[in-house]
Amino acid sequence: MPEEINDNKNAAVGIASDNGGENNLPADKRTDSFSADNSALLSLVTSCITLPVLAIIILALLQQPVWQLYVSVGALITVNLTAWLNWIFARRNRAQIGIGILLGVFFLVSLFIGFVINDLYIALALAVIAITLLLTGQSLKERASNRIIIAGVFVASIIVLQTLFTPWPRFNLPATISQWLPVLDVGLLLVLFIIVVYQFRNYKLRTKLLVAFTGLSLLAIAGELIYYTSSTEKILTDNASAVLLDAAQQTASSIDGFVNRNLDAIRAESRIPVFVHFLTEDSYLSHDGLVDNTNAVLRALSLKDPIYINSYALLNRAGVVVADTFTLDIGLDKSDREYFQLAVESGVPYVSQVRFEDQHPFLYFSSPVRDAGGNIIGVLVARYNAAILQRLVAQNNGLAGRESSSILLDEHRIVIAHGVSPELNYKSLVPLSQVQLNALQAAEILPSGTSEELSLGLVNLDAGVQNANAIPVFQAEAHEIGAAHIDQVAVRPVKSKGLDWYVAFVQPQEVFLSPIRAQTQNTLGFAFVISAGAMALALWIAHFLASPLTRLTQIAKTVAGGNLDTLAQIESQDEIGILATTFNSMTRRLKVTLDTLEDLVAVRTAALEQRSRYLEASSEVGRAVSSELDPEVLIANVVDLIQEHFDLYYVGLYLVDDRREWADLRAGTGSAGQAMLARQHRLLVEESSVVGWCIIHDQSRIIQDITMDKVYQGMPELPDTKSESVLPLRARGRVIGALVVESTESSFFESDIVSVLQIMADQVATALETARLFAENQEALEATSRVYGELNRQAWAELLHSSRNLAVQSDGRGVHVLHDLPEHSPGDIDAAVSQVTPPGDAEVPDSSRISIPIKGLGGVIGTIETRKPQDMGTWTTEEMNLLEELTDRLAQALDGARLYQDTQRSAIREQLTGEITANIRAEVEVEALLTKALEELGRALGAKRATVQLEVEE
Repeated sequence: MPEEINDNKNAAVGIASDNGGENNLPADKRTDSFSADNSALLSLVTSCITLPVLAIIILALLQQPVWQLYVSVGALITVNLTAWLNWIFARRNRAQIGIGILLGVFFLVSLFIGFVINDLYIALALAVIAITLLLTGQSLKERASNRIIIAGVFVASIIVLQTLFTPWPRFNLPATISQWLPVLDVGLLLVLFIIVVYQFRNYKLRTKLLVAFTGLSLLAIAGELIYYTSSTEKILTDNASAVLLDAAQQTASSIDGFVNRNLDAIRAESRIPVFVHFLTEDSYLSHDGLVDNTNAVLRALSLKDPIYINSYALLNRAGVVVADTFTLDIGLDKSDREYFQLAVESGVPYVSQVRFEDQHPFLYFSSPVRDAGGNIIGVLVARYNAAILQRLVAQNNGLAGRESSSILLDEHRIVIAHGVSPELNYKSLVPLSQVQLNALQAAEILPSGTSEELSLGLVNLDAGVQNANAIPVFQAEAHEIGAAHIDQVAVRPVKSKGLDWYVAFVQPQEVFLSPIRAQTQNTLGFAFVISAGAMALALWIAHFLASPLTRLTQIAKTVAGGNLDTLAQIESQDEIGILATTFNSMTRRLKVTLDTLEDLVAVRTAALEQRSRYLEASSEVGRAVSSELDPEVLIANVVDLIQEHFDLYYVGLYLVDDRREWADLRAGTGSAGQAMLARQHRLLVEESSVVGWCIIHDQSRIIQDITMDKVYQGMPELPDTKSESVLPLRARGRVIGALVVESTESSFFESDIVSVLQIMADQVATALETARLFAENQEALEATSRVYGELNRQAWAELLHSSRNLAVQSDGRGVHVLHDLPEHSPGDIDAAVSQVTPPGDAEVPDSSRISIPIKGLGGVIGTIETRKPQDMGTWTTEEMNLLEELTDRLAQALDGARLYQDTQRSAIREQLTGEITANIRAEVEVEALLTKALEELGRALGAKRATVQLEVEE
């Protein structure tokens, strides 16, 4: 047997020598034939391979000087020096020593860089394989060639596997550098391909088989991996973009809601009668009780949000602060401030940009204060700490998924709120010129500081925000230059009038692409294991090759061309037959390996698609529950959606009654659900039922086979149920019901389905609780409105009862007050209401005289009667609308006047009571005190006679 092996080796040597040249030399002299030219080629290729890697590491070192990069630079310089040292050894006929030193240094440096830097493992593995294949193409001894191949495969495998599967931390290259790594990898792959093509005819048969088998397997794996990765990455990117856009819109809407609520609030607050009276009478010049009342109201308004409201101020028509909760500002002239000027000029509430005052950022809301004639007599100003914008932005962190956050930018693309890095607030995205910086600081838009201190250098983010109307989603560095990742950014504008703000919602790409990247890493590891196995198998087969068999070589080329169904014909039982059998076995294994890998990719793809469908279903249910406040409609929609998206046999929803004794069926799908709802199906909340057990224990209950569960109680309407899952509905820390889902398949409810269903159950429970709270708030609001309306109605009734001459008439003789008018009965007022033509009618027939009700806060308080001469035509819809609008304005003014009178009477009464009390307390004798009390009461009430009698009951 040893003799046969030696013969095979000699045959292999003869095949290699067919190419002529130095291969004709005996094996023991091949080392000497490794000339200086070959060593120079090896040194040159090694330098060409390592220099791009060295350049990338140096660029990263300039951005982030860390010890890993310093050591890696030194190691790569050492490799280049060793490469040329190898050439010197070859010139002195010591090529084997030079090759050994070069390979040892190169392999150790590659392993070290792979251990400390996370992103270069593919480039390093390709470089190691390229050097290995370059050396095996030279005229080396067979044993040396075998050792080089084994060492190269081992080192490349270790580099890849330790990067993919070892837990220690490694340095990540900056995103601006790592984005060029694919170019480096492709370049090294091209170098490897050139080396293989150039040296292929010099390879031994063993090496040729090795390259063919592993190359094809890696090519198929790489093709499948690239297609799978690119398609899945696109899906994940599109989904993330949609979620980010929605999150950006929600955040922008929350900013709009905050601004609009405060504008509405300050509009209403500016109409408070005490402010009008205070500014109308110039009461701030005196020290009577109205000043105290005004300050008390301002303080009460500032306490709406004591954390973020800095002050409430009242400015007179000249812009001077006449009342302020921040007392140091009283008396200051602020007529030059935009929140005063624009409020006066426009006559409507105004919200300012973020402005710095004493190096503190503030947001101002202002509204003009008008007197009874509608004239602007001052401005009410609310000053908010701009940190409230940071709170509004930060509360939406994670809205688009893990590590997602938002950034609020103003019209100058200055960060005014950052979800995760508030230290970046009030800095420009791009560097500012000194002129721009001075202008922004003079306008109080930026605090004091230099351009370097107040800019972030995020040029790509700035360009994307400017082009957001055309391309709302883009990629950019959103936190800092040189970050280890690129962010996906979605931009939506804030729509509040006067605010040219933008919300940028960002999420690192590595977060939402982590599933596919983890899968890619696992697939790469699996591919390298397969490749290493294929290499080992090829080496083992090549060891038994005896001679260059033309027929077997042709079959090998056919297999290398991709036809794995071709088999070698076994013609004998000698070495040729054994080789053919082994070749056929290897071909079948390779085909099985590829088929298995394709099946695995298909299974993983199907699983990912299924998860995507689950997430889509959860998202749709979330949208459904968030857009509906009617509990009955909400739960009916939810059960239908869940049944449709998960292809379930039945879905039902139970809610616990107030006494938590029964769980009532509130919604069910299909005819079975309708039947159970018709008979008012309910279950006791006890452990004897699956629903009761789930509610009591606040746990889901999964029954994969109903025939094996002792607690399960079937329903006659659901005869085909094979498996069931019951999930608790949790809201505010308590269980309010249960969601029942049933399938006609056994073992249907896997962990992924149950997890998604539980998420949707929690969404439904939260939505139901929200709907309940909304209904309670609506009832409370309606009750409050009824009480307030009744109080206003009583106040008007008392006023009209005491003053029967509240009527004014305008005719050709002028305007005069009417006396001794009869009181209007409810029927009169109803008749007035019925005579008003609804808007939209073209004309009002017989309209020489019409009556329009005056509707105050407590109901109808009077009417306006008007006549139109017949020669002027009939009343048109436009004229009717004008009369109704004027009547509404009159009603508001009347309510304000009545409230003012009530306030004035109360103030007079309090003042009179205070004076009488003070005068009485001045007396110390009982008789004098009683005498004084009678005098004061008689004077105050105009009484002619009053008696005070003291006696003690026996």
